Amino acid sequence: MEEYRNVNNFCNDVRDRLDSVFQNKMGMLRAQNMSNQEKTALKFLQKNKNVNVVINDTDKNVGPACADKESVIKESKRQLYEKRVYAQLTQEEANHLIRVIKKHLSIIVNKHTLKGSCSNKEATFLLSKLDYFKIPHFYIIWKILKNPIVGRPIVAGYNWILTPASIFVGHYLKEFCSKFEMILLDSLSLVKILEKKQFDSDCFLFTVDFESLYTNIPVEHAIEMMKELVFEYKDIITNADFIIDLLEIVLKNSLMEFDGEYFQQIFGIIMGTNVAPILANLYLAKLEKMLKEKTKNDPKMIWPTFFRRYIDDGFGITKGSKADIEYWILAFNSLVKSIKIDKFKYGSKVEFMDLVIFKGNRFCQKGLLDIKIFQKEQNLYAYIPQKSNHKKHTIKNFVVNELKRYVKCNTEKLYFLKLRNKFFDRLRNRGFRKYYLSKIFASVSYASRNKLLLTSDKIYSNVVQETQTDTALIEMAEQVLQDNLIQTTNTETSAQEVDSRGSVKVGTPQPKDKVGSSINNVGLQKQCQKENFSLGFVLPGECYEIKIYIINIFDEEFKKACTISRSFQECFKDCKVGAIFKNEKKIGALISKSKL
Repeated sequence: MEEYRNVNNFCNDVRDRLDSVFQNKMGMLRAQNMSNQEKTALKFLQKNKNVNVVINDTDKNVGPACADKESVIKESKRQLYEKRVYAQLTQEEANHLIRVIKKHLSIIVNKHTLKGSCSNKEATFLLSKLDYFKIPHFYIIWKILKNPIVGRPIVAGYNWILTPASIFVGHYLKEFCSKFEMILLDSLSLVKILEKKQFDSDCFLFTVDFESLYTNIPVEHAIEMMKELVFEYKDIITNADFIIDLLEIVLKNSLMEFDGEYFQQIFGIIMGTNVAPILANLYLAKLEKMLKEKTKNDPKMIWPTFFRRYIDDGFGITKGSKADIEYWILAFNSLVKSIKIDKFKYGSKVEFMDLVIFKGNRFCQKGLLDIKIFQKEQNLYAYIPQKSNHKKHTIKNFVVNELKRYVKCNTEKLYFLKLRNKFFDRLRNRGFRKYYLSKIFASVSYASRNKLLLTSDKIYSNVVQETQTDTALIEMAEQVLQDNLIQTTNTETSAQEVDSRGSVKVGTPQPKDKVGSSINNVGLQKQCQKENFSLGFVLPGECYEIKIYIINIFDEEFKKACTISRSFQECFKDCKVGAIFKNEKKIGALISKSKL
């Protein structure tokens, strides 16, 4: 482990010195985007962060919030000490659980590798955190819209033993979402559906909201539901047994730590594991299917004319009365004891996710529902300032994409124009120049709405809408899986060995293996032999102007590390270590798969 400590020390020293150079050299080239009073307050918060003050995000994407550390600990422990949901563990019990998880995961992967339902690459990925992991950390984000204010429990498990398994299971389970038309991917998909669907004049709208869905889903029942699903649609995945085995170990082994104490979640799905939103979607879809079957034998129950759901938020259209919807909700709540719809709204106008859906002029004329953007009163509209250090195209794309969202999600031009004017004023309050905004705003026209609705281009922006967060997390997990499974044959061969009995052995990687260069194109490799980086710090092109300072930092810290540690010197004696700039020529040949 000494080699890893030496690498970490080298990286940390380089990071600290680079931070100092960025502040001293590049800071002088930038304009301020904060007042002196704001900077003083920020420095105070940074100095006292996690000492007296804890800074966290808030629920519903309202913005960051500061709270006394004592208040955060008190609220966190109030939730963690709820014996129905969490079991407190000693250090010894936590270590024993970790050993059990490792053994069980290895057995599952080896068994299915022998059966042929798990490839060597998949086995390597699934066991990649077996030796180098971090116990998930429990934290809360404040629900400041609630009265009284409480915390939403989140478990950060991005480097946990079972994270690869959770990503892997989610990859396969998401394929079943297409089998249920009630599942929405985001609010825009609902807009596209309602643009084409006409309804009778005597219909009413309603929305439903489930109470603490993730932590109230019974694990055993959810696993049984998923077993039924995967065996019902065997044509979708061929490795159904493997997926169920992995799902069980992920859901039944949720370890976390908080303030030096260890806990295991014994009821519900852990919020933070990658498979959670996909599983919750499918679980409710199965319950909805069960309820629809019951409708056939219950003449009193009226199934909605139209119903769609985004995880725990549902939107529907019915010809029934409010009492009929209440009866429908009562029947739904009777399916599973812990799954409850605790809120619903009924009428000619409802708020759903980031939309307001109502019976307006279009509905009277064509039977098409009217839609406009919904914005919370508590929204601070703290957009990134124009003077921010973000790239110019990032700032521009954020404004353009937000305008395009307004075009897509407003069915009347008047709604769009009103919101556009408010957006213009809010950006002006954040320091945007009038001339700059005028040019950007002129590039987005409401006349292009039909064309924009037909496109399915991803929005590349630093802003993720509240209604897109779960989808964004799923896409990130997919990218992690693809990055690990799409590798060269040589990488797979060196990462694994299969003994004569077929059991997979995952070799312990050496430090040099972790940072070793991997360039597939032989021609480019010969061309760039002098700068074949094995350990590269990829920096934005704007840092090129202080290249000389950055190179000196790497040279000095590398020499210092070699002087201190002989093992570090031996490890990197044939390797190039340094900085890579995004505007350098042939950067694709310089960047290796492992980056600092």
